[in-house]
Amino acid sequence: MHSHNTLWATLKLVNVGAYSVPLTDKNGAKTRYENEAFGIEFAVNEALTVSYNEEKSEAFTNVAIVAAASGGVKTSVESDVEAWQVAYVLGGATLGLSVTDTGNADYLAGKEEKRTVFSLAMDF
Repeated sequence: MHSHNTLWATLKLVNVGAYSVPLTDKNGAKTRYENEAFGIEFAVNEALTVSYNEEKSEAFTNVAIVAAASGGVKTSVESDVEAWQVAYVLGGATLGLSVTDTGNADYLAGKEEKRTVFSLAMDF
């Protein structure tokens, strides 16, 4: 008698290859942002999902030329965000966990942020 086990998985891709270029103008400085993002979500079973997202955003700033200056100042800072989320549904409750790491947060070189959030949502 032969026996075998079968393993199956459902894979759902989210926001693959998103790209945008917004522009802001503040106090004579023009900033252009180039944003790229992708995410993936995996349903382990009907109650448990795990997802991962990664975003990169680069800010290019051109400061206006001031009087007697020979040229303007151009800067560039890339911020990156990596996030993991887990959600577990138990009856009318959803337990969630999110862990986010941000490099060059707020487009400030060397500023690192880490955020962990536990959540509980109830359905009545």
